[in-house]
Amino acid sequence: MPKRLDGSQKGFTLVELIVAIALAGIIGAAIAVSTNQVIMGTTLSNDRNTAINQVRNACHWISRDVQMAQTVDDNPGGATLLELTWVEWAGTPRTVDYVLQVGELWRHYGGQQTLIAQYIRPKGAGTDCQWDDLEKVLNVNITAEVSGKTEVRTFQVKPRPD
Repeated sequence: MPKRLDGSQKGFTLVELIVAIALAGIIGAAIAVSTNQVIMGTTLSNDRNTAINQVRNACHWISRDVQMAQTVDDNPGGATLLELTWVEWAGTPRTVDYVLQVGELWRHYGGQQTLIAQYIRPKGAGTDCQWDDLEKVLNVNITAEVSGKTEVRTFQVKPRPD
């Protein structure tokens, strides 16, 4: 005959305890997986955004200077990716060099060096410039890679008319 509990006896059965522990384990595992996805997703998004911003910044500066250029040298040699020259209205000659060294794109202008972008792939490995003498347009490919996340931009820029 089953034993009856009187009003002073309180407790849980073994089955109730096992069900409660199992539910707590499932909820804990779901929280751990969700947290991991948020952390990993944020890291991947940050890497992707960094690559996009680096390529975007390189495109901005190169486009700006090419539009001023009267002469475009897309193969100046060495680490120099691009050399642009022009003469200002007052007759002052100007030269801008874009130098790609160890993943960094530098802009050399007027004796100053400015870091334009980082994580840029080297010449021939996704980053290059080609001047089309017939169309008078510069074709530029810029590739940035941050922790395996890659951003590639291809664009064309026409210099100002002579």
